[in-house]
Amino acid sequence: MNGDDEVQTRVCRACGEKYRYPVKHSPAQRFYCELCAQLPTTVRAVFERLTRRVVELERAASGRVAARKPHA
Repeated sequence: MNGDDEVQTRVCRACGEKYRYPVKHSPAQRFYCELCAQLPTTVRAVFERLTRRVVELERAASGRVAARKPHA
């Protein structure tokens, strides 16, 4: 068994929940949990963008403001 087969705990890019990957017969993907992997791509993209924004706001609120590129 090599390192690629090892089950890891990951964080879903769309909802931010932790999940185990890879799990046999699970619809979970490399970047998405079981539930989010089943969503339409466009819906998942919106959730992913909102999750990134929430994390960014939480960091700012806690005083750890990350450098961010201004919108063009």
